[in-house]
Amino acid sequence: MGNLYGVAGLAHLADCLVGNSQLLTMAGSPSYYELPVVGQLLALVWCAVGPLSFALKDGKGYADMGLIVYGLVEVLGAGLITLNYGNGVDGMNAFVNAVLVQGVVAGAWFYSANKKEEFES
Repeated sequence: MGNLYGVAGLAHLADCLVGNSQLLTMAGSPSYYELPVVGQLLALVWCAVGPLSFALKDGKGYADMGLIVYGLVEVLGAGLITLNYGNGVDGMNAFVNAVLVQGVVAGAWFYSANKKEEFES
């Protein structure tokens, strides 16, 4: 997951800074450059925690922290978008979607943790 979050963070950064902020605008947010400064900073933090998760992926115990921090920042950001700007394209609720994605990530983590224990047994 750290690999995926690392690539996602860099892709989101490119989309925010040189693209059309597709993910932000689909979620209901203004584009990156139309956000208030605090919103721009949060978007940059969101982009940065992806590579942070990648960097921590091989560390003992730190890999889980990277995934948790990424998930918290993503859910917080999506919640703030929904709270401040409402739903996105076709009524998409960014907060609900972010929570569901993190649920899938948690499920994958539990599955892989159990497989690792079975393999080691």
